Amino acid sequence: MAEEDSASEAKTPHRGITIAEKMLLATRPIRNEWTGVRGTCFALDVGERGRRYPFLASNIHITGKMQECSVWFCRNGMPSVRYLIPASSWVPHPSEDLAIAPLEPILRNLRSKGISILLPTIPIRDITTNTEMGGRFDAYEEVLFIGYPQGTHQSGEVPVLRTGITSTPPYLDFEGKSRFLIDASVFPGSSGSPLFILDSSSFSRGMGRGKFWSWPYLAGMVSGYYQAESETSEPGVRYREAVDLGVAIKIREALETARSILRGEGGSGLKGIKSSESTGLILGGTPKKLRSPPELPAGRPPLDGRYLERVSRRRCMRRGTNRPETCGPVRFKQ
Repeated sequence: MAEEDSASEAKTPHRGITIAEKMLLATRPIRNEWTGVRGTCFALDVGERGRRYPFLASNIHITGKMQECSVWFCRNGMPSVRYLIPASSWVPHPSEDLAIAPLEPILRNLRSKGISILLPTIPIRDITTNTEMGGRFDAYEEVLFIGYPQGTHQSGEVPVLRTGITSTPPYLDFEGKSRFLIDASVFPGSSGSPLFILDSSSFSRGMGRGKFWSWPYLAGMVSGYYQAESETSEPGVRYREAVDLGVAIKIREALETARSILRGEGGSGLKGIKSSESTGLILGGTPKKLRSPPELPAGRPPLDGRYLERVSRRRCMRRGTNRPETCGPVRFKQ
């Protein structure tokens, strides 16, 4: 009987890593060590001069402009490794809530310590301009994003997958900025999540299940939820109200930032990436469940809707009213 079982196991072909599983492995938890803000980052690769270069992407309100961040990488059959990325590695986008860091120095540092990680990189297709996207996609598209909402993850820091639809056409710039809206709830921890469009060329449904035939189109990065401005009964006083819509920064902004680094505009260029050594620290431990910071950190505030509501509620209680609209807008020191 045992011989039959072993024979049947030998005949069963080993299933390789699917594209959906690679998408999970490419998405990692990140924590700002200065502010304590947690979120999501992901690995992508950018083509330049006939070669692909890996980068790590996240939001500025997570990484900060010059702050250290811990990222947890997966290892095959072993506990994850926590890597402290130095502040100098992050290159912020000049106007969007986006920052990227070259991955080659980090990977070299890990290899020099004998550490092997599982980190597939998400390819960026050449469909990046609004005209190209308009020729490929419709105003209504299904989207998939991967991350750590409220710090939710499975053992081994495996992120969760969530779906939605486009609320504004992905080929148009919402409010004149390189972003579009999605009909999906975005919670703290989801910021920095890669967002994909499930086009028919890479994804198909059948028998209640879905299957990726090729890498789906990486359309953008989740940066937070949308806040609409509203007026109060008090003249000249306006406040921002959270709407159950997510904001996605278009992936072309990450592509342009990465290429500016490779050209030497936002860093040391190709030669610097090839020769530089990461000074990041390799630490142990696993990330705890995401918690909102008890107080608003200095600098750029995190896009935390519940935190903003809590601040507003406390201000109203101090003023002896339960009506937030009478307390005026919540202002932050930049």
